[in-house]
Amino acid sequence: MQSQSEVRAGEVPDRSREMMRRLVISALALVGVMAFAASAPAVTLHLIAKEFDKPLPGGGTVKMWGFAQGSWACWNAGGGGNGTAAKAARMASSACTAPLASSPGPRLTVSPSETNVRIRVVNLLDSADGGENISLVIPGQPMPHHGRGNPGPTWTNGSVGKNAGDSGVRRVRSFGRETVVDGGRRQYRWNNGRDNNLRPGTYLYHSGTHPQLQVQMGLYGAITRDAAAGEAYAPPPSYATDYDNEVLVLYSEIDTVLHDSVTSGDYGPGLGTTSTFDYQPDYYLVNGEPFDTKAAATIPGPAVGERTLLRMLNAGFEIHIASLQGLRMQLIAEDGNPYPVARDEYSAILAPLKTKDAILTPAVEGTYALYDGMLNLSNTDGSVGGMLSFLQVGAGTLPPNSAPVAVDDPAYDVHENSILTIAAPGVLDNDSDPDGHPITAVMGAINVANGSLTLNPDGSFDYVPIPATPGVAYVDSFTYRASDGVLDSGSPEATVTISVTVGNNPPVADSQLVTTSEQEAVAITLTGSDLDSDPILYTVTGGGPTNGSLSGVAPVLTYTPDLGFAGSDSFTFRVTDLPYMADSLSDGVVDITVAANQAPIAHVDSASTPQNQGVNFSLTDNDSDPDGLIDVTTVEITKPASHGIVTVNGDGTVTYGPDDDYTGSDSFRYRVMDDDGEWSTNPNGGANTKVRVNINLP
Repeated sequence: MQSQSEVRAGEVPDRSREMMRRLVISALALVGVMAFAASAPAVTLHLIAKEFDKPLPGGGTVKMWGFAQGSWACWNAGGGGNGTAAKAARMASSACTAPLASSPGPRLTVSPSETNVRIRVVNLLDSADGGENISLVIPGQPMPHHGRGNPGPTWTNGSVGKNAGDSGVRRVRSFGRETVVDGGRRQYRWNNGRDNNLRPGTYLYHSGTHPQLQVQMGLYGAITRDAAAGEAYAPPPSYATDYDNEVLVLYSEIDTVLHDSVTSGDYGPGLGTTSTFDYQPDYYLVNGEPFDTKAAATIPGPAVGERTLLRMLNAGFEIHIASLQGLRMQLIAEDGNPYPVARDEYSAILAPLKTKDAILTPAVEGTYALYDGMLNLSNTDGSVGGMLSFLQVGAGTLPPNSAPVAVDDPAYDVHENSILTIAAPGVLDNDSDPDGHPITAVMGAINVANGSLTLNPDGSFDYVPIPATPGVAYVDSFTYRASDGVLDSGSPEATVTISVTVGNNPPVADSQLVTTSEQEAVAITLTGSDLDSDPILYTVTGGGPTNGSLSGVAPVLTYTPDLGFAGSDSFTFRVTDLPYMADSLSDGVVDITVAANQAPIAHVDSASTPQNQGVNFSLTDNDSDPDGLIDVTTVEITKPASHGIVTVNGDGTVTYGPDDDYTGSDSFRYRVMDDDGEWSTNPNGGANTKVRVNINLP
């Protein structure tokens, strides 16, 4: 018999078989658990990239790119995918077009329990308006996973992957995979099953495609995740990171020249703006808006004694220093990385795309200035703005707005026959605002009595005198107020006095254009005017014309061009009124065009005569001159007759006498001048004209 310990080849003992069964069950259970963990539900966030118009503090708008809050309806418009029809459907869907874009984009907040995060991006930028492919990255976080396919980067030739690109000229245009322009979509995922879960901290999200351009255009925002509820980070032993309240401050800038170049198609190699090397911001923003001292406290803050987490982010290209006036803070982290030891500071240096976190605990109510220590506290156009905000603690309020101060202006003088035009700042030049607000001029209660007034908000004005009695001096005036948009200077209003004078008005010389032909004199009568109807004296100045001469007594002159001259000539003259002898405000100019002389046309002639009998006939009757007259006294025989004699009579006619007993045909050639001394040509352009004579038998 076989003993119980014996095992046949190919068989498994019962105990071993059971153990294997349990291992298989355990392995299957573990696989199930792993599969469940990897496919745990993810929190889904939606963003839409689109163009929008950003109002500027000084008036007007600038084109920006920004993110809007997206939705499943937009993401799934057209049935999903990136086909032509699906993209067109998203470009037209109200679910995509209706949400308003902003820069910074929507703040994204991820709860501590959510590590499986996906952000779905729809790109509504229009390539016809300069729009581009975009992508999404979060500096300080792992690169996102895309569900399938190569995670990137994307190269300038459109290929994807670390070994892609053109050999020898490989350049990255995007850190990851792109969301194509004109309605494309892509999902970016941070998944705890792929070891790229979202870390706690304060971060910027922004486009990772052409970032030096697209971030400046506005494709950025803030995303935060706490380590636990009310706990910013898993704290080191030396300090705590719990908080009761939080304040987020995001700095950014706008370079309007760059924005206008991109949206007008003038950005790129060989175009008006080739790169961001000449970046010059015009406007400085806090949380996407300029500071306005006339508004309420810009940032609602904590109550007294509350631990407040101050999240500071810089989406600009320049360094900014977040500086607290009257408060101190404990810096605890930067770029999502906790410090080993908290640092007691009143300011935090923020390099481009830098984030820092601090804890502050205000002890006294009030409004505390939070300003850029780099002193970017105004916009380049002089409008109110800059990186200045106020943190409101408790019931603290901003200092009250003070009214502008308008001061009477020095008297202006104007002649009764002139217009007084005063450029900006005009009446506001000696006015001020205690708070430094820009001010405008507002018409007061008293308008001018003997004139027409146009007062502009920038303080410039135009005044046209309308004298009640011409020739009599008088004083006119008006009042105005200075306004900062909320308060004005009130009463008494500032007064502007205008003294209207009388006296001689200088005469004015009239310029004119004269045309003549080569070697042809032309009469010129100089003209001018005088508001006082005084007699006018005319004087030629500057030595007269260059290519001709003047004769006569001004204002009645004759211009004679130099011999052979054709082209442009000119001379100047001045008018003076009598008896005041006041010169004109400027010299008058007489521009003269001397047209080149055109040669006369001598046409073919013919005559007949009996044998042995002469004949008299005209050569010039059928000749013509395009710009003058034929000088009949200048007829010249250039080739004599072969069978007779030609006699020039000096009046345009000739007498032809045939040789004795000759019959048949004879000919000769001639030319003639015009009254400018130009020799004729025949209709074919030749220098001489043929004349034929027939001698007939009696």
